[in-house]
Amino acid sequence: MGYLGRRIGLSQDQGDSNPGAAGGAVGGGLLDLIAHGYFERQGDLYNAPGVPIPASASGGTVTTVGSRKYHTFTSSGTLVAEGGFSKTANFLVVAGGGGGGSWNSAGAGGNGGGGAGGVVYGTALPISDGTYTITIGAGGASTAASPTTAAPASAGDNSTIASPSTTTLTAKGGGGGANDSNDPASTGGSGGGSWGGGGAPSPVSDRAPTQPGTNSSYGATDAGGYGGAGLGSAPYTGAGGGGAGGTGGNASGPIAGAGAVGIAMPLDYTPTANGTPGPAPGRWFAGGGGGSGYNNEAKQAPGGAGGGAGGINPSSPGPAHGAANTGGGGGGTNTTPGTGNTQNGGAGIVVISYLE
Repeated sequence: MGYLGRRIGLSQDQGDSNPGAAGGAVGGGLLDLIAHGYFERQGDLYNAPGVPIPASASGGTVTTVGSRKYHTFTSSGTLVAEGGFSKTANFLVVAGGGGGGSWNSAGAGGNGGGGAGGVVYGTALPISDGTYTITIGAGGASTAASPTTAAPASAGDNSTIASPSTTTLTAKGGGGGANDSNDPASTGGSGGGSWGGGGAPSPVSDRAPTQPGTNSSYGATDAGGYGGAGLGSAPYTGAGGGGAGGTGGNASGPIAGAGAVGIAMPLDYTPTANGTPGPAPGRWFAGGGGGSGYNNEAKQAPGGAGGGAGGINPSSPGPAHGAANTGGGGGGTNTTPGTGNTQNGGAGIVVISYLE
């Protein structure tokens, strides 16, 4: 009668890998067929077949709506695909919004709203085994709340999707809003709004969007708009920043220019039902910041739908930055030197989604 572990041939101690070994043995003894089959079923043999890795992707905040899975990144990270994963994905990349202008040389003129972060989206990004690096752009800084010298508002930072196997997709940071100090608005994904402080407002070339036409891979569409024009004569009101959906508002008399509207992304791009970042139903992103006006008497302008902050004055409660993870521009601020508020742009966001 046999027993578990019974051997046929020499023991492992007597076996030898040398063909000329004593007794002509090569290697150790063999488990009998019954024992061999037992251990194979238990997976205890050294060369037992491994368990295959299932096809999957991880990274970001993962949500599912219906048959579509979403990876939402509100901070930089990685998307890792493995196990023979292969999907064609939709993508949304939004850069950080520009800061709003907030320095005033005489306490009289208005400042421009920050331009929204650029937006790039499409439907044909190939995702296969590998690591995809996701970079989320920060919002640009407004001028310091208590400046003693003029300084321009900062542009937002770029957001990207990159990997060794794909072409990098880049959304460009929004332009900074102009200050009433001859610091012009700056170009960006969407251009910053012009200032109104005497003399000519920032030229059109300073307020131009740099996002449109920059991505051509994977069915990509780019979105970004011009910053508005400030009023260079009394009452010196500032303009709105550009947005993904249009041009920032021009200043008109005592009324500052409104921030441009952003862009609403459908459920194919963002998981609306699960409440991921974005300002409202419809998933609006990349609204421009509103301009500010003449002292406390002017009407400050609202920010654009899509996270743009409204313009404020020194007596307004603030700050009110561009909404987080929307790429919204910061609002312009009417600020006497050494006082006032700052309004930074909102950080960007990346969403990658595919059918399960």
